[in-house]
Amino acid sequence: MKLFFKIFSTPGPADSQIHDFIAANDDNFYPPIAARKSLREFVQTVYDHKGKFVVCYCENIIVGLTSVFLDHPSFITYYHYIAIDKAARHKGIANTLFNYVHEICRDYGVQRAIVKTWSTNLASQSLFRRHGFFHIDTLE
Repeated sequence: MKLFFKIFSTPGPADSQIHDFIAANDDNFYPPIAARKSLREFVQTVYDHKGKFVVCYCENIIVGLTSVFLDHPSFITYYHYIAIDKAARHKGIANTLFNYVHEICRDYGVQRAIVKTWSTNLASQSLFRRHGFFHIDTLE
C-alpha cells in the first residue's frame, strides 16, 4: 500500500472526493454528521475557518483525512475531523495525519488546540492521548 498525502486550504476539485469520503464514513460518527448539517456545508465549514484538509491517498483514492480549523470562534485552533477507511485502519494513517496537522499548527504559531470526541469513541480518545491531548471535560 503506497500512500501519499496532500493538504488543501481552499475549495477546489478535491472537494467532491472529500465529500464522498465523508459520506461513505459518516455512519462511523454518532450522531452522523449528516444528521447535524449537510455534508457539503461541513466541507465548506473547514475553509470558512481558515482550515485545512490533510488527505491520505492510496492510488488516488482517499483512505483517510483530517481537518483543522485555524480560526474557530470558540476554540481558536480545533482539530475538527478525522476518519480512516475501514480497510485502511491500523496502518498508522491517523498518526501521520495528526503529525501533518501538528506541523501546520507549528507553522501558524499555535500553542494550544482543542479536540472533541464522544465518550464512547475509545479509538479517538487513545489517538488524542498519544498526541499529547488530555481530558478536560465530559458533557452528558
